[in-house]
Amino acid sequence: MAHTTASTMGEMMPATGGENADGRTAAARATKPAKSTVEELFAALMVALERRKTSVDTAALNVGGKRFQTSAATLTSVKRSFFDGLCSGLSRIEPCADGSYFIDRPSQVFEHVLNFMRGVELHYELLSNTELVLLRTEAQF
Repeated sequence: MAHTTASTMGEMMPATGGENADGRTAAARATKPAKSTVEELFAALMVALERRKTSVDTAALNVGGKRFQTSAATLTSVKRSFFDGLCSGLSRIEPCADGSYFIDRPSQVFEHVLNFMRGVELHYELLSNTELVLLRTEAQF
């Protein structure tokens, strides 16, 4: 018969193995909280990633002080463009406190740029010469 000692909780513990009445060692008992913490952290990370995925589906842009809202699909429609880099995380631009991205460009023709990325036909004949010059500059950007 193995010798036992009384623990502080009144359980009988074998003197040699360090196990309690349910047969778990002190090491096994110590890893349970750590495992639980890792599982909780992993679950929180998954929730955060899902939120990020959802929040990336749309984008708020502040272009020259004017706010625009569009989809990530629109912004990534022109591959290797400034906006494609913004959505893929390659850009170093950080979102503002309100979640929008500030783009320090003139806003006068930006709606035409967005419409082009959306696949909407642009009617150049309806634009003024000034708008055409601005649009050409923004298209090169």
